[in-house]
Amino acid sequence: MRTFQKYTCLPLIATLAILSGCATEHLPPQAVPEVEQSEIKPDQKNIALMVPLTGAHQRLGKALQQASQLALEEKKPDSFELITIDTDSQTRISPAALSQLAQRMPEAIIGPVFAKHAQEVASVSRAPILTFSNDTTLEGKRDLYKMGLAPGALAVRAI
Repeated sequence: MRTFQKYTCLPLIATLAILSGCATEHLPPQAVPEVEQSEIKPDQKNIALMVPLTGAHQRLGKALQQASQLALEEKKPDSFELITIDTDSQTRISPAALSQLAQRMPEAIIGPVFAKHAQEVASVSRAPILTFSNDTTLEGKRDLYKMGLAPGALAVRAI
């Protein structure tokens, strides 16, 4: 198993997080090219982006995907490969998506959007996960970081 040095890809993750608010629904949808296993360089870091590209929340997933692509185009890091995995909008992540995650063995995972999906991914992956969820039940879990703001924290901040 490849070793992952913590904080190696934090600048990229922070850029993706900041730019995720820049994507709008006015952008035309873009197809994400699939990366063949043979195209991956040995020194290249794989980062998985897990968002719902189908189902009821596909607009949100496509906006996050486009923001991630914009961040990568702007930074052009040759040492990173973004692997997009469709989590669908169902209650559970499909076995095919979990299988793809296991095959690619990313060093870090951005997403999923929903807390239940994040818990599923955490149970099958040892990579650090930066989820978009704001569910407070995710706090304190090993290598699971939430990017969403909890409503209670916002209320305290406003007061």
